[in-house]
Amino acid sequence: MTQHLRAALAAFLAVAVLAVFASPSGALSVKPEGQTPLVGATVRPRVVVFNSLPTVLKPYAGPILERPEAINAEADQELERLKANPAVILPEQLQQFTLDGASGAAQALAPTVGTGFEGITQQGFIPAEPTVAAGPLNIFTAGNVTVTVTNKDGSSRVETNGRTFFGAPSIEGAISDAQCYYDAVHNRFVALAFTQGTSPSNFSNFYLAVSQTTDARGVWFLYKFDMSKDGNAPTSNWGDYQALGISEDKIAFSSQQFRFADNNYVYQKIRIIDRALVYAGTPVSYVDFVGFNAPSGQGADVFVTKVGRNLTAADNTIHCLCVRTNGGSNITYRTVTGPPGSPVLSGGVIVPVSAYTAPPDAIQKGSASLVVTNDCRPPDFYVRNGVLICAWHTGITIGGTGLSGIRMLRLRTSDRAVLTDETFGAAGAYCFYPAVTVDSVGTIFLGFGRSGTNEFPSAYATGKRRGDAALQTSVLLKAGLTATNDTRWGDYTGIDNDASASGPGGSVSWYAGEWTKSTARVSESSGLDSTMKLLF
Repeated sequence: MTQHLRAALAAFLAVAVLAVFASPSGALSVKPEGQTPLVGATVRPRVVVFNSLPTVLKPYAGPILERPEAINAEADQELERLKANPAVILPEQLQQFTLDGASGAAQALAPTVGTGFEGITQQGFIPAEPTVAAGPLNIFTAGNVTVTVTNKDGSSRVETNGRTFFGAPSIEGAISDAQCYYDAVHNRFVALAFTQGTSPSNFSNFYLAVSQTTDARGVWFLYKFDMSKDGNAPTSNWGDYQALGISEDKIAFSSQQFRFADNNYVYQKIRIIDRALVYAGTPVSYVDFVGFNAPSGQGADVFVTKVGRNLTAADNTIHCLCVRTNGGSNITYRTVTGPPGSPVLSGGVIVPVSAYTAPPDAIQKGSASLVVTNDCRPPDFYVRNGVLICAWHTGITIGGTGLSGIRMLRLRTSDRAVLTDETFGAAGAYCFYPAVTVDSVGTIFLGFGRSGTNEFPSAYATGKRRGDAALQTSVLLKAGLTATNDTRWGDYTGIDNDASASGPGGSVSWYAGEWTKSTARVSESSGLDSTMKLLF
């Protein structure tokens, strides 16, 4: 790990809202048997009571370490080239472009900002990677490297170490890449994080936590999955940048597998487990798909493949999506069907979309340092009533200036018809690390970060009602107070629809975003997570 000192402590925000370019073409490491399921061992659960865990009482005051990045040499070289020589995408080249006219003030048709409070606080690692789960009683947030539970009015906030919550031994260090959401179909909180290392020996573990009730402060089942095994076969590889997917009968993890020896990319992986058994707290086995190829035969159309969250009751399908990390003019869609014990991975379909590209790093107020925007890989995504919705950031040229904008995609899964291919951007501003969700009747909520010459890194939201032709003007959720010197930002933010507060009278979602916060620690700076309530 590389130690990285920072210039001011940042804060995380939870908010509720009412309601073709050149890219690597060589095939990366794939296995012809990648669609053959590999059966793994049985995993037994433990339990943890959230309210019994020790709390984080003082702000972190130690050094800030950067999470080590795994290596995909081909993709990394292409990303470096694009950052130095950004591709030009003009609004007129896109299927739909929406110019954000936000001034920071409330907008008549924008989502309304409700209660907001701090989510996870800055701890010893960057990037922050805040995510959120909205239950009927309270809000759960997770990231690097803590988790929190807070009442919806912002009261009774409790923060605890993520390693302690997930039950990882201290020798494995801090958790990484935490994900969470509330399964409103089955009334459970679900969270996932991983640990990885080589001392005292190689290990790669995914930790799954599922609440036993609708109360995140209560009892959770905990499962530990060895991701260095493909089925039951030991490997020399570890899993990174996981996604958490769900359907009526299955829970799915997806990961990119890298070698312990040199952190170089090897292949993709999807692990399937029985949802009902996990929710009952019983022992469960798993099935792996390892090294599957893209239908195009190109590595860029399989790296990074993510599993999604299917919010449709009684639908057993796990939906999978690959957005080309360095851009292109297509995405790859595939499914996992069949029962949890004998699932079937489809070969995949290439779906044409408007061109997208890795965005330039973002200018920010008060500093020559840039906010690192990384590549185009999206956060976790949702499928509801047969429509997949996902968002990622992309380069966009507005008024002759290369900026970062937001791509929102809606895909009908039955025939892969693109229903919405909308790019959202602002003149003179960089928009990055979006997260999008949708309620049961199609109301869309989208949160993202933003910065520019006259703006510190801040948190924003937009959205659209069923009848809206385009995303609405965005609303400021939390204004950044200083510049950041972080060498990592993102790598993602999180959003979750609050089904318990949504109905005919309106809709609510909660967004966990990042902003920069000034504190007495004037020698340090970073993004902090705030959780905000959004309403339509």
